[in-house]
Formats: sequence, C-alpha cells, structure tokens
Amino acid sequence: MKSRLILILLMTLPVWFSLPGETQTAIQLEGSPANWRLQNYAPNNITLWFTGSSCANGQLSADNLSSSDQSRLYATILAAKLSNASVLVFYSQSGASCEISSFGMDTPF
Repeated sequence: MKSRLILILLMTLPVWFSLPGETQTAIQLEGSPANWRLQNYAPNNITLWFTGSSCANGQLSADNLSSSDQSRLYATILAAKLSNASVLVFYSQSGASCEISSFGMDTPF
C-alpha cells in the first residue's frame, strides 16, 4: 500500500513542478475584453495587452497562430468588445512568453 502511494506521488510530480523554460499546460482566461488592447505588429502578428493574464502587462501573443486564425482572433475580440460579450482564451506560458492556443466568445444573451 505504501509503495503504491509513493509510486502515485512520483508519477504526478511532473504535473506539480516543471523545469525553467518548459511549456506549461494551457491556462484558461475568461472575461470581458472591454479594456484589452488589441494590437497588430507588421507584417501580421496580433498581440493582446492588459488581459489579466499572468504574463507581463497581461500580454498574450498570437504569433504561433496561422494568418487566418489571427484574423479570426481579431474579429472575435472586436465583436466581443462591441457586444459586451465574454471571451475565452487558452494560452501556454513558457518563460516570459505567453502564446494563445485557443479562443472563443460567449454570446451576451
């Protein structure tokens, strides 16, 4: 019984701890983007600022998304801002970098 408990604890250690720079599991962020800054850096890199994420200045980057996904992210955030809807963003943090992996919008009604 004691050896099984130790084995279970050892198997779950990677979930509790990670090495510096190692990619974490997706973190969920949900809320109104009313005060978020949506910025496009040429040639086509979308960045969200002041989101309340754990990254510096609430920065979330969409550099890893395809061009069409970046366009959808921009449209989703804009639509949520205009309709006062909530958005859902999943991101991974690796060191100082926070990369968006998934996003969506809740309807306001």
